Amino acid sequence: MNSSLPNRRAHGWLLRVVLLAALSLVAVIYQMRFSRDVVQVLWSSQEIARLPFEFQTPPTVYAVQPEADAAGVQNGDQLLAVNGQPFRGMVTLARAVGSSRPGQTLTVTVLRPHERTQDARSMTIRLSGEWRQGVKRETWLLIFVLELLLPAMCLLLGIGAAAVRPMDKLAWLLLVLMLGFTQLLSPHWLAGWASLVRYPAEIYHRIFRMAWPIGMMLFGLYFPHRFAFERRRPWLKWTALAPLILIAVARAVFETGIDENVAAVGWLSGSFVANEAIVQILSFCGAASFLVFLGLEVSHRDERGQPKTPTPAVLGNGSQPNATISSAHCGTAHW
Repeated sequence: MNSSLPNRRAHGWLLRVVLLAALSLVAVIYQMRFSRDVVQVLWSSQEIARLPFEFQTPPTVYAVQPEADAAGVQNGDQLLAVNGQPFRGMVTLARAVGSSRPGQTLTVTVLRPHERTQDARSMTIRLSGEWRQGVKRETWLLIFVLELLLPAMCLLLGIGAAAVRPMDKLAWLLLVLMLGFTQLLSPHWLAGWASLVRYPAEIYHRIFRMAWPIGMMLFGLYFPHRFAFERRRPWLKWTALAPLILIAVARAVFETGIDENVAAVGWLSGSFVANEAIVQILSFCGAASFLVFLGLEVSHRDERGQPKTPTPAVLGNGSQPNATISSAHCGTAHW
């Protein structure tokens, strides 16, 4: 019985190392591909065409740029086709614009509100540049730091912590936080990527972007040690985690549908637009809970920096001397 324990631990350690290696490989490949786009912005910014309009909820056109307005596109138009290809989602428009240069033309087919399909009209837009005057020095530096340097440091910290302590759940929570943080630094425009890398990239991006507030909440609960109320009522955290997880999954499905197939998620559009503020507030509360728990931790320490309530758990029985577990072990996350 006792001899099986080391084997079980060895298998657990090996499983986590393999999982870490696979996750690290995905994270590094994703960041390298994203960094390539960033470098293109920094060094070839004048060759990048911008989107002639945006969407509030595809396929309804919103925020029409001057070049699209000059071609006759209006806010509220329904986008039906781009360069002769039926509009399925943001991928259709992004790939068409991404393969063009400023000054080239883009043909769109739109339908005015309350008009019949046979009344659809085609318009030719002469694309404008996203960075017509090039990237300014201060903007160049900001992009370099936020989108190249900081993500690399986050990956190094998160992967390094999990590699040094693969059996420590706090190290894995830190890894989730760091991977999530790299997805929050700036908008990640994935719709223009090739299908082979776009599908796994969308899954990776949305999982960790949505998991970031959840990870913040859990990290606050378990760092530097597990809160006493959480040890007594471990189910309580799920009253907050369950809605966050459900929202994260639903939002990931919705955003993927917006990119790939608008028609498949059209029934979700009204719900997400109407409840966007609630979704944002819940996500913010999940992330802010880390600071709340940190404040509670600080408030329970005396002037010498020691917890007012002893954190070691005492083990023992009538036949053996009592033994203590350090606060580091008490802080191990058990969920």
